[in-house]
Amino acid sequence: PDLSSLTLDELVEAAIVAQRVDRALRVVLGVEVEGTNLHMSNGSSAGQDVMHAHLHVIPRSAGDGLELREDLSRYPHPPLTRDERSAIAFAISD
Repeated sequence: PDLSSLTLDELVEAAIVAQRVDRALRVVLGVEVEGTNLHMSNGSSAGQDVMHAHLHVIPRSAGDGLELREDLSRYPHPPLTRDERSAIAFAISD
């Protein structure tokens, strides 16, 4: 259903497919694709409508109007504390 449920093999396969899609977009659409964004939502609170892991490869060009930016004034979670950052770093290394 989401990123955390993927096996290592599935995660690697998703990354490989995303890279292939990125390359195909650049070949087919040419100069129209100056870059790409990868996007994955995990859980309904994050905007996931279809409960299966999927990764969007979004073609981008300068001035395309799509904005992916942080607006900390609207984000409800406070910055992580030093202890939280340490706990997360420990959990990642596990």
